[in-house]
Amino acid sequence: MFYSDIYLSKARKVSLPVLVTLIVFSFSVIFFTKTVFLVSNHATRASNVQLRRVEIVNVSYNSFDVFWQTNDEEKGWILYGNNKNMLNKIALDIRDTHSIRKKFRFHLAKIEGDTGLKSDTTYYFKIVSSEKVYTLPNQESFSFKTPPLFNLKIGEEFAYGKILNSKGDPLSNAFVIFRSNDTYPYLAVTKNTGEWFINLSNIVSRIKREPVDLTDNQKIKLEILSEDNKKSVVTSDIDNIKPLPQAIVIGKDYDFISPPSVLSASDSKYTNYKSNNLKVDILYPKEGAILPGAPLIKGTGVPGETVLITIHSKTYVAKVKVNKKGVWLLKIPVHLSSGSHEISISTKDYSGHSVQLIRNFVIGKSGESVLGEATGSATYTPTPSPTPSDTATSPTLTPTPTTVSTNLSPTPTQSSQGTAQPSPTKKSSVPTQSPPVTGFNLNHLLTAGGLLIVTGVGLLIAF
Repeated sequence: MFYSDIYLSKARKVSLPVLVTLIVFSFSVIFFTKTVFLVSNHATRASNVQLRRVEIVNVSYNSFDVFWQTNDEEKGWILYGNNKNMLNKIALDIRDTHSIRKKFRFHLAKIEGDTGLKSDTTYYFKIVSSEKVYTLPNQESFSFKTPPLFNLKIGEEFAYGKILNSKGDPLSNAFVIFRSNDTYPYLAVTKNTGEWFINLSNIVSRIKREPVDLTDNQKIKLEILSEDNKKSVVTSDIDNIKPLPQAIVIGKDYDFISPPSVLSASDSKYTNYKSNNLKVDILYPKEGAILPGAPLIKGTGVPGETVLITIHSKTYVAKVKVNKKGVWLLKIPVHLSSGSHEISISTKDYSGHSVQLIRNFVIGKSGESVLGEATGSATYTPTPSPTPSDTATSPTLTPTPTTVSTNLSPTPTQSSQGTAQPSPTKKSSVPTQSPPVTGFNLNHLLTAGGLLIVTGVGLLIAF
């Protein structure tokens, strides 16, 4: 009996530490497994971030824009300067602010400094995306030399149109990239109404590095990109993008070089204007179309005849001449209120008979600026409106010096067209905004390892 009491007492003394060590061991295993799993997943996600392409667009003598694409939606910005060893300025995506930065697949940052860049000067830049600093494959910064000072062209030739999603709704934040031979690409971002416009006077030659004169029959391509990774390619000539003959549905390709079915048979390129069959018509706006506040009016008629245009809701009257191609147009220089409007035109056909046409359209409630167009062949009595500009500003920030860690190594390539597939730097001491820390955390593993050691010692003591 005495022996049993001693045995049971000793058994009770041993059972408590064993129980404690087992509990500690269980929690250690759980903590260790969870830590390794989370860190592994986080590191895997970071390693998948890639830059698909980088391109210089919207070139002028005192500014240029950087367009880049990531394979997923990421936050991003540009570090730049005219000294490659001191990139001390930041350019945000044009849709971001200092306090709010959003994730995008397609990015656009304007490099213009506080008061504009110096002409004929080389500027260097790096791209920050998902906490990685991207450079050229040789770890050098990207670079671009601004053109020499040139005279800005004064013109009102605009390419413009509207982008819709697959449901027929306006598509905002889509990128429309204008491309023609031997010129720098020009990029516009669609408004909430799905509309975009590009001032063709801003297109700069790669060879002469000054604004280029574009002819109506010059072939161009429009590349349209949406944030849901859909793409459209429009092949056209200059004459058919002022404006585009129809809205573009993202995901579909279009060819407007051949005579499109949506145009009148009297279009300038497809009709013999000496024929008596020429039709007096209003090409734009279409009946019932929803337009911005200062729309373009365009039509066909007899070359040399006068067209009287009246907007009845505004009591607005203008006269234009039909050009030698049989086309007349008017960019309304006054802003129309939202709601329904009616226009009428009055002119003569080839037989000398008076012709009157009426067209109804709607001004949308958004009140966003219009994409307009006028040429030297059209003259009208009211005072013309100022030339629109699609330049966008992005704030310049004072960066906080931090070190951005990187560990990616994709294989980059660079083309002769000014695009590049960049690679991120292995190390960087470039000043930038402090990003959240990601990647492998050694402290968790050390803690878990220490608990396992304590557990092992406890088991040895207990047994």
